[in-house]
Amino acid sequence: MSELGSQIVNPFRWFRGCRDDLYGCRDAFAVVEMAYTFVEMVSRLSR
Repeated sequence: MSELGSQIVNPFRWFRGCRDDLYGCRDAFAVVEMAYTFVEMVSRLSR
């Protein structure tokens, strides 16, 4: 569970450094896209 928590916190750190670090910003968007895909998959399974 602690690993999941760190994965949730990391995107916020990336967004905070988005202005200074383009690659960090790209990683953050990749994580958001991955999280959206995961939520969509879970919603399909729950039906």
